[in-house]
Amino acid sequence: GDSELPVDVRVLSATHKNLTALVANHEFREDLYYRLNVISLGMPPLRKRSGDVGVLADFILKKLATAHGVKKYHLTDAALDKLNGYEFPGNVRELENILERGVTFCEANTIEADDIQFASRLIDDDLNPDDLSIDLSDDEVLTTLSDNAAEAHSVAAAVVGDGESNLDDYLAEIEKKAIVNALAANDNNKADAAEQLGLSMRSLRYKLKKYDL
Repeated sequence: GDSELPVDVRVLSATHKNLTALVANHEFREDLYYRLNVISLGMPPLRKRSGDVGVLADFILKKLATAHGVKKYHLTDAALDKLNGYEFPGNVRELENILERGVTFCEANTIEADDIQFASRLIDDDLNPDDLSIDLSDDEVLTTLSDNAAEAHSVAAAVVGDGESNLDDYLAEIEKKAIVNALAANDNNKADAAEQLGLSMRSLRYKLKKYDL
């Protein structure tokens, strides 16, 4: 209809933009700005309130635990210290991403300092991109594969022979087989298996989860 109805509402809005500057540049409606701007609260970025990192981390980890069906994720003191020393250019969303990476890499649902990876430092961190693939020129890896040449050949035939498969599938099967063989050769000692494969422990943990081993 065309009749007015009285309403009683309260509008809560948030922005990361400088609305005053946008109004001055005629990029935001001035009348709307003054309708909304009754009470204004400034929220400093996370890098300026490091005391909130632990509280936010606990909240995010509880949310991740619920989503993953895990009772609880634990953040060690060393991991928390590492977070507190970071500037978080990506603010709270970056903290969420860091913790999600952490729960992916951690063991026994406990996030250690080494499990905390900052996106802006991944290139300089000890996680070398080369660690994400097996160096097939490594004598130990070749020995592991050659000891099971028949199995590797059958995998190759099954994967490459399938017209719907691709090179990535083939390489993934070879990598998975190499990891399984390395674990078997080292009595399931992950540290020794990682050393034999030329991987960091962090990379090996990632691959174990990736291949559900």
